[in-house]
Amino acid sequence: MASYLPILLQSISIQDGKLVILILYVDNLFITSVHLEKIQWLKCQLQKRFEMTNLGDVSHYLKIEFIYLKKRIFMTQKNYTIRMLEQFRMSNYNPSSTPMVEKIKITNRHGLSTC
Repeated sequence: MASYLPILLQSISIQDGKLVILILYVDNLFITSVHLEKIQWLKCQLQKRFEMTNLGDVSHYLKIEFIYLKKRIFMTQKNYTIRMLEQFRMSNYNPSSTPMVEKIKITNRHGLSTC
């Protein structure tokens, strides 16, 4: 069995003042830009040289969910977080906005208040 090290390759290109981002991780290739014609051009160039399959817009990758709304893309790990809480039997715990005691008075090593 061949072993390999996953590599993240990121390329940012500006052609004619138009930004195109290409990300390669293992055997997954992501191309993004607000300029669709540049994405199409780059895909055509890559398909001339490599065998590729277009799977469309990414919906989940590396436990990150991508949500497309109008002109925005949201990335969330909500489902992953819920599964982790369930796995460690913490799903019934009450959420806290901060993991430490609130309104604590901090003093320096001389006992003087820092506020």
